[in-house]
Amino acid sequence: MKIVVFNIGWMNEYLGQNSADQVVYKGIQGQSKLAGYEQFNFLESGGNVCGFVEPPSQAFGKGAATTDKQIDLQKIDSAAVDSVDDVLVVWSAPNIAAKGRVVVGWYEHATVYRSFQFGNEPYGYYVRAKASDAFLLHADERFFLIPQGKGWAGQTNVWFMDNTDNPGLDTFKEQLTAYIETCKDKRAHGVSLSITAPVEAKPAQASVDRKRAAFHTNAAVADKALSVVMDKFRNQGYVVVQTEPDFLGWELEAVKDQEKLCIGVKGVAGDDVMVELSPYEYKNLLDKRRDYRLVIVSGCLSEEQRVQIFSYHPAIYRWDSDEGKILRIEEKKAARCFAR
Repeated sequence: MKIVVFNIGWMNEYLGQNSADQVVYKGIQGQSKLAGYEQFNFLESGGNVCGFVEPPSQAFGKGAATTDKQIDLQKIDSAAVDSVDDVLVVWSAPNIAAKGRVVVGWYEHATVYRSFQFGNEPYGYYVRAKASDAFLLHADERFFLIPQGKGWAGQTNVWFMDNTDNPGLDTFKEQLTAYIETCKDKRAHGVSLSITAPVEAKPAQASVDRKRAAFHTNAAVADKALSVVMDKFRNQGYVVVQTEPDFLGWELEAVKDQEKLCIGVKGVAGDDVMVELSPYEYKNLLDKRRDYRLVIVSGCLSEEQRVQIFSYHPAIYRWDSDEGKILRIEEKKAARCFAR
């Protein structure tokens, strides 16, 4: 599969700028004369969508005019001349809250052009696809991080995945494509990827308020724990990728040199180190135990958090933390019942 990641500015809809939806950058393209061209990237016209990305300034064939910048198509397909078809184009944008670039949407079966294509003046595009092959995530669904650093996406707006010597790239591509399929499946079934409070039929308002408060507390704890753990491993030199735990069974993957860790993240608001794993999470903890790290962050809502990283020691058949604490596991039985 031919995959390329294009980084653009952040918008909610990409249907054109207005007072409520402006292209937002993170200091990457803000001074460019082409800033804002991506505002129509998900606007349907004649059954198609046309997407803009600003190629890097050092791209070959750069001319004097800004629209003379070109995309090096040979890095997508060595046989390409003026365009290349059937490309999965992933759109990312900087997200300050996520501390990096996140996937905002994608085009499947897209055509990527070498040169700027003139559309509605003064705007144009480098990518074209059928509107039915375009998928835009809602703003609160955008959490899948594009890893940055050596061997990953750099500071340029175009990342040709297959043109780097990176041992973690195949795994990341599997994660990305699985994530895309999961998003499409959930959207098809009317399920949002964002976390939303439970809805009950005509509940008492006090009950609703309590449940909403509990939801927001749990969401804040989970978000804080994830952020703390990502920072900790990145500070140790790992390239950290956020995953979708529904289909992998862990929240993060960390790669450094030839080591790849699967990291399950659990947060608690208080000081007690006690968490629950779903049957799927527990199965993966056992199956991947040599490369699995269970990280428990306590005191998530306080000013200082305590991070304990539990790893498996095969010589003594147990899980110990980096502080020397022993992880005690209490297994629970469950059952699935059905009739035919």
